[in-house]
Amino acid sequence: MPSSTGEGARAAGRTDLFRNLFHVGAVGAIDISFSIAANIFFPRAVAKEEYAAYRLYLLYVGYAGVLHFGLLDGLYLRIVGRQPQEVSTILLSQVRGALLSLQVLISLAVLPMLLRFDVPDASLAMPLVLVGTVAATNLLTFYTFLLQATNNFGSVAWAVGTSRATGAVVAIALILSGGATALWLSLCQFVPVAVAAGWLARRSTLMRWGEAASGGKTTWVALPPLWRAGATLFLGNLSVTLALTMGTLMASIVLERRLFADFAFAAGLASVMVVGFEWLATAAAPLHVRLVESGTGTSGWETPLLALMWLAPMVYWGAVIVVRGYLPAYLPALAYLAWFAASLPFIGIVRTRAGTVCRALGRQDVFLKLGLYGAAVVGGTMAAAWALRPSAASIAVGWTIGFAVMGSVVWLLVARAGRLPALRVDAVLVASAVAVSITFSIFRSLPNRALGLAAYLAVGVLGFELARRGLARGST
Repeated sequence: MPSSTGEGARAAGRTDLFRNLFHVGAVGAIDISFSIAANIFFPRAVAKEEYAAYRLYLLYVGYAGVLHFGLLDGLYLRIVGRQPQEVSTILLSQVRGALLSLQVLISLAVLPMLLRFDVPDASLAMPLVLVGTVAATNLLTFYTFLLQATNNFGSVAWAVGTSRATGAVVAIALILSGGATALWLSLCQFVPVAVAAGWLARRSTLMRWGEAASGGKTTWVALPPLWRAGATLFLGNLSVTLALTMGTLMASIVLERRLFADFAFAAGLASVMVVGFEWLATAAAPLHVRLVESGTGTSGWETPLLALMWLAPMVYWGAVIVVRGYLPAYLPALAYLAWFAASLPFIGIVRTRAGTVCRALGRQDVFLKLGLYGAAVVGGTMAAAWALRPSAASIAVGWTIGFAVMGSVVWLLVARAGRLPALRVDAVLVASAVAVSITFSIFRSLPNRALGLAAYLAVGVLGFELARRGLARGST
């Protein structure tokens, strides 16, 4: 029988989870709105080459999260779950200064390589916007980690949500008016990030941070331990990011621009559902730390994850209707989207379950192994598929199969080898991901799309309930 203390912690944890989900979800809803506009209305308004350039910009921006080289991960691990008074203001100043210096060095190093960005009438402006977006993203990550680690989700949601909402409204207006270009949409990404970072910087100055234990003397010796603490998590994030984007990256290199536009269009539609997994991972992180410390193990956020795993592939049926009726030029993308949608449950396991649990338990070594082994598997399956038949479809098939193996077999093996708790919960989630993928692959191929969707929903309700009971048994 669970103790009353454990039950109380779990109940309080669920309350915090739903509050955090609301704050993070408000931002995510804006992201989804912008993503839908950029992936549905924008492709219709411009040539495929222009859309491909914008998707290439987004691909490169996606690597921004690893360009602090573990410094922010180390800071997050140091301060997560603490009160602001327990965090040294001297330490924060040192981290911010080191981060800004690092961004300047990175910009000087990569800018010459980006000058060959092939964008009509914006060959110089696009690289500058890209470098600015990367720097602003990492600065925003610093303040986001800082405030979320101290459970101040409301400020982050308000700042990021307001700025992104403004950017999204401007972008949608440009798209609908026919004046959108890859450069303008990139600016609609860059400006809100920079504004949100500035607002959170101002907000953080109003909080009561603690004094340094050294009596206020400025010293840089605190930074190397942060880098060492975050190095493993950084390498794990880098490996997982490479595994997640390896298909799009390879497509951008080997495919001509119009074929890459089809491939990136499918990946963009699938990424709309990935936002939901990111919501859950962000909201549950500080909550899971407290529940692990209280000895209750799991936190209850595995059930929302399970629901998202079943809901995510449904993006395919919506995309079929939109593409056939509104974007017939992108009909070839549906074949790629079918594969990407089947991989979404495994993405949910890697991005939500694996990432959050490893961070909460301080087991960055397990996450690193998942990233390294997973990237190797994904790279291997993509290389094998390309060797058999060089085509965009081969990249999609190889990436999907590789990531499915990464989110199931590789995760279970490294979790077991690392002696992580609640392995039965992971087994239930992996079995559910396999069931979702197989069920979707069967019913999405039915000629009658309405019948296929209805059958998928019926099986999904039954599968969700069975898995939910399995989660309840595995967490006791």
